[in-house]
Amino acid sequence: MPYEKSEKTSQKTATISIDTQPSIQLDSSTCYFLKKKGSQSPAVPEISRPYKPLDQIHMNRHDEFFIALGKKTLGEKRHHVFVMLGVMKEGKPIFLARLGKSNIIDSDVRALSTSEGALERLNTLEQTNQSERLKLRKEIIQGHIKVCMKMSFFHTEAELQNESLHPYGPISYSAYAIPYEQYKQFLKVIPFIQKITEISCYQPIEESDDTIIMEKRGFEPASDLNGANEQLQGIVERSHYLSLANNCRHTAIELTEYTLGISHLPDNVSRFFTNLPVSANFSFGVPEEYFYVFPLPPDGFAASGEKKAILIQIYQRMENLLKKEPYGENTIQKFEALKKLYNEQAGIPNNDLQQALDSIKRWKTTYQDVVCQLRAQSLLGKLFVWTSSTKAMADDIEHTIEKRLNVLQG
Repeated sequence: MPYEKSEKTSQKTATISIDTQPSIQLDSSTCYFLKKKGSQSPAVPEISRPYKPLDQIHMNRHDEFFIALGKKTLGEKRHHVFVMLGVMKEGKPIFLARLGKSNIIDSDVRALSTSEGALERLNTLEQTNQSERLKLRKEIIQGHIKVCMKMSFFHTEAELQNESLHPYGPISYSAYAIPYEQYKQFLKVIPFIQKITEISCYQPIEESDDTIIMEKRGFEPASDLNGANEQLQGIVERSHYLSLANNCRHTAIELTEYTLGISHLPDNVSRFFTNLPVSANFSFGVPEEYFYVFPLPPDGFAASGEKKAILIQIYQRMENLLKKEPYGENTIQKFEALKKLYNEQAGIPNNDLQQALDSIKRWKTTYQDVVCQLRAQSLLGKLFVWTSSTKAMADDIEHTIEKRLNVLQG
């Protein structure tokens, strides 16, 4: 059972206009985008008074929860990858949990951070004090070599730690929709993963029909791994050390795959140092651009044959859509339309081709203006391209299903 830490943690203050009642409805307490009049770019809410984290948040069980990988794109931590979970409200993400793997608990890494103080002392020593300067240089070099050797050929001790629920700056990410039950499944993983540093995130304290009340709380650590399955045991063990072949990115991906119930994330998510598919600038946890949440990848459904092929085709179109003008109005509209089609197709029984055909035809009619619109084109494209890639995909799916039905009926 979750427990409350008796000691209050210090709270950093930022400056966003937000209601600060102890118990508050989520949609009335979250800062949202404000579009500047006559501008296509959303603006950050104006500063008014110190931001105070919510003690409780209220939400609906049918709200869209999500799990996401995140990566800073600038600064010293630009290679660090973390996992964050949250809920969408009026198109904006509210972060409920954020964890990243760190090796700061390793004794040699701690010693290396201490050696930075030695470097400062080295810079302040007079040139005449050569013996002390040589001693400090040796200490610094040995520390770096030792950690590099451990990282390259062995590993350092590590653990998952809390990270701020109010990310800031440029961040690349890849977010996936999950139901509320999968969010709770992720919470069950934390007692096994928690090591030295206490982990805390928003946990349900009351559920009444579809209404959920959450508070930010810590977890009682699990005494052993007897309650964990084999897959989770492997994730937990690997989360406790860091090496070149098992870094923060690998652990974040493993946790995401486990929560989604799939064996592998889509191919556009690399296991190495590249940025994640979408980038946005965050200010006090609020993205300044539209926040994209993909549906569950095709591997997450018990689909086969034509249905699996349809889901893959739609999903890949959604991925490719964001490679050009990701925050253009038509791009956002097409993404949302494709997401509706994908979820509708995912809910159709495997062999019901007629229902799948009716769905795609109805979708083409409903979203005709959005689907047919061509986005920014080159001069050559304007001369030779008359059909949008999204419409071409829909036409191809329709023709493929019709052809298959004719074979079955003929």
